[in-house]
Amino acid sequence: MGEKNTLIIAKKLSLCGVKFHAGSFLHRAFKGFQIDLLIERADHALIVVEAKYATSPLKTTVASQVNEKIDRMIEAFPNYKTYTIRNFLVVNDAAFVPLALREQFAFMISAEDFFDT
Repeated sequence: MGEKNTLIIAKKLSLCGVKFHAGSFLHRAFKGFQIDLLIERADHALIVVEAKYATSPLKTTVASQVNEKIDRMIEAFPNYKTYTIRNFLVVNDAAFVPLALREQFAFMISAEDFFDT
């Protein structure tokens, strides 16, 4: 995700005034994982962003896949155990996100939200 999109997400999360670092994250070691966007806040909070392009309803397994990435990240970087970690879903069309999946994410925005900003 580009810097402009990251700033839109930060605004939606009310991160104004909170120092943070953000970027994609790739860990290639055994049990590697990739995070579309990781926001590390100065107040020891992490926001793990998963971006999905959907043309049909997403499966609820998306949430468990994100949780697996979080578990692998904590295993690889134990200092993150002390952080508050929340998951965030970005999707092109909210109509493709079933309620059961929405409830498994702390935050969700759609492409439409990027244009409303």
